[in-house]
Amino acid sequence: AFGIGTLLGWSVYHSEEEKSQWGRSVNINGEEQSTGDWMSDNINASNIKENLRHLTIKPHIAGKQQNVKLAKDLYNQWSGYNFDRVEMYNYSVLLSYVNRSNFNVLKVQDTNGRDLFIA
Repeated sequence: AFGIGTLLGWSVYHSEEEKSQWGRSVNINGEEQSTGDWMSDNINASNIKENLRHLTIKPHIAGKQQNVKLAKDLYNQWSGYNFDRVEMYNYSVLLSYVNRSNFNVLKVQDTNGRDLFIA
């Protein structure tokens, strides 16, 4: 998800000329380095494991407080990566949550209204 979000965000805000140069090299502190070399030098399994642990240690249901906390954590983390811009948007979406006192059920009934299957 991080990689997809990064690529999508990058592609929206960069010109066609900049996009045609993507993947060839990166400039880190004035030093040109191939993208592949930079990635192999800077991506490691322990970082991936720790990031996944942080993102999945608690449930984060869409629209709930824990999900907002994770979004803010990612915003703060990405802000430290020297991206051109990091933005977080608020939006409203109609979501349906489980009503624990009145569960929805699926019933298969025969023509007389008898329940054949309930899920």
